[in-house]
Amino acid sequence: MGLLAVWLVAGTGPRAADAFVVSHAFNLRMQGEPAKISFLSAVYVVNISPDTVRDLVFTARPPEGFSLALAPRELQEIYLREADDFHQELVEGAYRMTQAHLAPNQGTILFYQMTYNAKAESANFPGLQVEYKIEDADATHQFTAPEAALSLARYHRFAGTINDFIRRYAAAGFTFPIAPGSPEWTFVSPDYRAFPRGFVDVNLVPPDREAQFRVQTGYPGDFREMLFRWQTKERSKKDPLTEANARTQLDVLVRWLGDYSLEAESIKVTAGKLARLPAFILEGRWVDNKPERLGSGPFRFYAFHDPRGGKDYFIYAGAQGRGIGPERSETPAPEQEQKLLREITAIAESFRP
Repeated sequence: MGLLAVWLVAGTGPRAADAFVVSHAFNLRMQGEPAKISFLSAVYVVNISPDTVRDLVFTARPPEGFSLALAPRELQEIYLREADDFHQELVEGAYRMTQAHLAPNQGTILFYQMTYNAKAESANFPGLQVEYKIEDADATHQFTAPEAALSLARYHRFAGTINDFIRRYAAAGFTFPIAPGSPEWTFVSPDYRAFPRGFVDVNLVPPDREAQFRVQTGYPGDFREMLFRWQTKERSKKDPLTEANARTQLDVLVRWLGDYSLEAESIKVTAGKLARLPAFILEGRWVDNKPERLGSGPFRFYAFHDPRGGKDYFIYAGAQGRGIGPERSETPAPEQEQKLLREITAIAESFRP
């Protein structure tokens, strides 16, 4: 997850000490050559008080060297925001979101974009400010999370592409499109169940035991993602990477991606090669376990071992071409799905150790 920025229970004003848990993730975004670096900021807020709070006003201010912009409308649509319950705007350079209410143990999430001038080596990120009222009372309370001092060493004056970044920090070679007009890629938490904190890009477990990252582009209907993982593993003829190993890893990674399952009857396994190494290639469909949300989509999964480097590699490439919601998610879109899958598998198959 990169550096940790855990904004826990703290604040000022009545009841602030037990009002909210706040955690902030900064998802790296890269596009073009040299890469334009920005961040999709995701602020997770949970009401841990015993009361329903209402008339919430959330205010996030950027640190020096950053500027803010509203997140794309499509991102908010994924979370099915109700127009009468949610509003967002920029006010004097700060991001402001209002929400009608939060019940006990209910959470919400703020999304906004941050542009980085690549000059600062570190920054103090101001804590989120929350104004709110408690149930039927008229008094306004305030909560302020502590600021977080974070290093920007990975991004300071970085002048390469997403391919260079991944090669440097994941010890893996990929060829992402970097021509003008190519997609912007966002690094997100490999496991959606994890509580993301701090900068989200490549997670390398020292000393070179494991690396993983997950990147996405587009939105439902035009969505592609890839999850990459390697683990140090010495194998022999008595302990080869097997189809059973590949299926086990696929099951693990699909559970990381979301509340999804595999459509068992759709899965086909073939023996092939990737980076000139023997590979198990599994193809099929993932299915959203929540009805009328994302429906399903195609995937291709690669599992292989590099005996020279002593590593097992796993690459998941998936797409969603139907759109979101009750009607679109249930309407087949085979041509769009195959187009998107071809694009993401071309990147997966460009891999070189």
